[in-house]
Amino acid sequence: MIKIKHNGDASIVVLSLFVIVLIILCAEFVIFHAVMVNRAEEIQDDVMLSNLAVYKNVDVNALSVDEKNLRISDAAAALETFIQHLKTNMKLNDDFTTSKGSLVIGKTHIEEFTIYNVNKNHVEILSYSGNSNSFTRRDVMDKSVNPVTTSNGSIVKNTSVHVAISYNVKLLFGQTKKVTTSVDTDIVK
Repeated sequence: MIKIKHNGDASIVVLSLFVIVLIILCAEFVIFHAVMVNRAEEIQDDVMLSNLAVYKNVDVNALSVDEKNLRISDAAAALETFIQHLKTNMKLNDDFTTSKGSLVIGKTHIEEFTIYNVNKNHVEILSYSGNSNSFTRRDVMDKSVNPVTTSNGSIVKNTSVHVAISYNVKLLFGQTKKVTTSVDTDIVK
């Protein structure tokens, strides 16, 4: 006859529970990372689309005289177009805050808004300053001698718009991190 031992050891059960909890935590981190990457791409797309909307402010009068003179003359209107589309795309309130349930928490800030108007080798640079709420103008007479680059390092070949926004995002365990999203668009490409 076979003797069956009825005294047991709980170590297998405890080890199994520990492994299950560890697997659940790993899965949570993987899923959280995937969600963060997806939302970061969504925000990048929102900024890119808002930036592309600025090209509705192209100076059609200058373009009608010379089809290669693609320029944005009214920088204030271009900035307003960007702001309106950014609010719509990112679902921001009028004070640039987000509603509950968003990855972005707090206020979104426009750090940079720069228009590069290119006409042959001449580049007109219109940079927005949020502190003074105005644009400053700088000219580069020959971009072949002095290459013009955006703050992202992209070489400006055609009329372009550069935008950088900053915002805080929620991380695991209630932490927050300040993130900057920077986008260059060139309508000719």
